[in-house]
Amino acid sequence: MTIGIIIHSKTGHTLSVAETLKASLSSAGRPAVLLRIEDQPDYDSFDAILLGSHTEGFMLAQEMVAYLTALPEKTLSQKKTVLLITHAFPLHAMGGNQAMAGLRKLVEAKGAKVVAEKIIDWSRPGRERQIEAAVKQITSIL
Repeated sequence: MTIGIIIHSKTGHTLSVAETLKASLSSAGRPAVLLRIEDQPDYDSFDAILLGSHTEGFMLAQEMVAYLTALPEKTLSQKKTVLLITHAFPLHAMGGNQAMAGLRKLVEAKGAKVVAEKIIDWSRPGRERQIEAAVKQITSIL
C-alpha cells in the first residue's frame, strides 16, 4: 500500500510536518511518497492520501483551493484520506477550523473518504508535542 502525501507549503511548516510523517510511515513499513501540488500527482498510484496545506487570511490557501477545484470529479473516489492544516495562530478557532472545513468540503466533492483531520497550531506552546501526537495518530490510521 503506497501512501501519497500531497501538500502545499509556503513557509515550510506544512512541509516539515509532512517530512516527519513520511519518516514515521517509512519506519512503520508503509511506503510513502511526498509531493507538492505543483508536481501534479497521479492519485491512481496511491492507496491512501494525506492532503496538507496552510491557511491564508483564516481560510484554506487559495493555491490549494484552485488545485482541488480543478481535479476531475472522482479523482479521490473512495480513497482513505487524511487532512492536515497548519496555521500560524495558537488556537484552531483562529483560522484552522475554517480552513479544515473548506478542505473537507473540497475533497469530499471529489469522492474522498476522510478518515482523520489534524490542525497544527504553529505558535502554540508545545507545538512539537502536538506534531508528534498528530504524526503518531496518522501513522496508525494509514
